[in-house]
Amino acid sequence: PARTTVREMRRLEIGQNGSRIELAVEATAFLKHMVRTIVGTLVEVGHGRRDAGSLAALLEGRDRALAGPTAPPHGLILDEVFYLSGNADPRHELEDE
Repeated sequence: PARTTVREMRRLEIGQNGSRIELAVEATAFLKHMVRTIVGTLVEVGHGRRDAGSLAALLEGRDRALAGPTAPPHGLILDEVFYLSGNADPRHELEDE
């Protein structure tokens, strides 16, 4: 288990592909429901229930209770996983067995 719940989000991009909204998130690691909470909070911004300018303070405050609802998992896809140099890729460990 991780020693801390602090994660570094390195990239967050939002785009549109036809009628679909696409979100790309890169971080050093993820907490359970982290991306779903980000999505739920951004949906609140999109519906005008939250000011977009409040997001930086929300992240800095590190209080999950102040974030939006956890979005349902429908339509959320894990596209790719990157491993930093020196970190083991568990897929290779399975191949060695």
